Amino acid sequence: MIDGTTVIATITVGLEPWGVAYDPSNGYIYVTNAGSGTVSVIDGTTVIATIHVGIEPWGVTYDPSNGYIYVTNAGSDTVSVINGTTVIATIPVGYGPEGIAYDSSNGYIYVANSLSNTVSVINGTTVIANIPVGIDPWGVAYDPSNGYIYVTNSGSGTVSIISTSVSTNSTSISSVITSTTSSTSASTTSTSTMPTPSAVPTLVVAAAVVVVVIAALLMIKLRKP
Repeated sequence: MIDGTTVIATITVGLEPWGVAYDPSNGYIYVTNAGSGTVSVIDGTTVIATIHVGIEPWGVTYDPSNGYIYVTNAGSDTVSVINGTTVIATIPVGYGPEGIAYDSSNGYIYVANSLSNTVSVINGTTVIANIPVGIDPWGVAYDPSNGYIYVTNSGSGTVSIISTSVSTNSTSISSVITSTTSSTSASTTSTSTMPTPSAVPTLVVAAAVVVVVIAALLMIKLRKP
């Protein structure tokens, strides 16, 4: 525990403490202990509770819309939902959930599943979508200035940008993967995009015209003496 630049207390918690989050509704600090499968709840400088969750708890975040604490359990592929000092739900997500973030624009929780290359979207205690992203997604952050979720893909050297709507309809969620490569002389940024449905008929018509023109030219050539 640090006050300014001075360590004022050292608090013993579980094994391999990793993530930490603050709950303003009760003033508690929640610490995930990856090596002991627990969450330590700290009030001031005192551990007031040790909560058993899933295997290898890592990421943790607070949801102000419902007052819950969400914990990713990387070893058991679940998210534990804590209310105060009680686990009220265990939600199955993708494989190897690590990073986690709260989106204030829609009230959703975003979980990066490092082993399944997806991001699970949780509304309350329900997974409403699983979004494919890059390889080995890890960190997750929300940007309130544009409403985007940013996901780091450690296995593919990319960042996935997820644009969401305030609607609870999961079909409004889409993903754009942006990769950046650099050299000693210049840097290039490329964004993968899919062609719009309206462009497909145009391409088909253009291809048909080319075929007709080629066939006509061949017929003219064959008729010449």
